[in-house]
Amino acid sequence: YSATATDRAGNESVRSLVFKVVVDTANPRSPSNFSITPDTGLVGDSVTSVAAPRFSGQAEPGSVVEVFEDRVFLGSALADTRGRWGIDLPSLGNGVHVVGVRTTDLAGNASDLAFHTIVIDASGPATASIGRIIEDSGEDSSDGVTNVRRLTLEGTGEPGRFISLSRNGSRFGQAIVGADGIWKFDATSTELLDGTHAFVATASDLAGNQSEATQAFPVV
Repeated sequence: YSATATDRAGNESVRSLVFKVVVDTANPRSPSNFSITPDTGLVGDSVTSVAAPRFSGQAEPGSVVEVFEDRVFLGSALADTRGRWGIDLPSLGNGVHVVGVRTTDLAGNASDLAFHTIVIDASGPATASIGRIIEDSGEDSSDGVTNVRRLTLEGTGEPGRFISLSRNGSRFGQAIVGADGIWKFDATSTELLDGTHAFVATASDLAGNQSEATQAFPVV
């Protein structure tokens, strides 16, 4: 649009600069490509040991992104020219948090809510244990003395936890604790030499929290 002014004598002013009007009645697409930082466990699973992570995603460039949990406002951000945005969330308690995210464009049109699940786990798992070796060939089936060079290690831990094993201070292998609280690591692909082998186990969870290491379990 442009305009001119005319007085009673018929004199007309210089035409104004063009004034553009944009009509936008379309709702923007819901935000997407969510992630948190730091994602301390498996990257991309949104499980973290940090209570107040940074929450990021993609939205329509120039739109305002708002984040809620159970209708409680958690924060907002402006999407940049490439649609990227990030919000430093307030401290969240341990547990599962389902956040709703919407964006509003320059015309005031709002998107539908998109949802994303964030899990906060700031407490470490309990210390695991190494219980025995298979085969323990000596008179005592739990003394760790054996004449078998290819072994399986067995122990206990919290179900679903990851067990990292070391031997004489060097990484040896991993196992997952079953639903029954038992883990096993098949080490029969490694032939042990004569001597003492000190095995240590550490448990970790999906958020990357680690337990204290077990006392060394000697195998002779």
